Amino acid sequence: RSAGSNTDIDAFVSISGGLSLMGEPSPDIPTKPALVVAADKDKVVAADKSSALYKALATEKYWVEIANAGHNSFTDSCPSILARGGLESMRPLLGALVDLAQDGCTEGMTDPLLVQSVLNHYTTAFFLTYLGVQDARASLTSDIASVLSGISTFEAKPASSGAGSSFSRRAYARTMPRAKAPAGSSA
Repeated sequence: RSAGSNTDIDAFVSISGGLSLMGEPSPDIPTKPALVVAADKDKVVAADKSSALYKALATEKYWVEIANAGHNSFTDSCPSILARGGLESMRPLLGALVDLAQDGCTEGMTDPLLVQSVLNHYTTAFFLTYLGVQDARASLTSDIASVLSGISTFEAKPASSGAGSSFSRRAYARTMPRAKAPAGSSA
């Protein structure tokens, strides 16, 4: 929200964010181009909060929702949490906070490295687009969603400049199962 309201910023990315997260009054709706990213199984900031932000935006906007991912799927901590088998050993100390801390970082969720790759692709493409850099490897079209497994939905809507000028593209792709390390490997 801060980036969307800052006059020095031309475009912003919201990752698992929303308009009003903790019951505070909703801020002014940002008027800058936005990429809104959500995880469909997020227990910290429900995807519907991110969706509300996306729907409220009346500017050029892009929506990416990652299938079978949680709040921390986007973070560098997730692979470490998975490698140690979760954070259950900390439950006596942290209680229910363990569930929030490992949200998206448990067996059966989309591989966090895949989630991060998808996030990196779309954020890079978004910023290159709004910085005016042309790069064929960085695409903000629904065509790329079919290549990036783990995306459940991609939608793009440019700012409305008259009747019939808006469009929406959706692409659906399957979630890849978590890659298992070969027997005997330390990975």
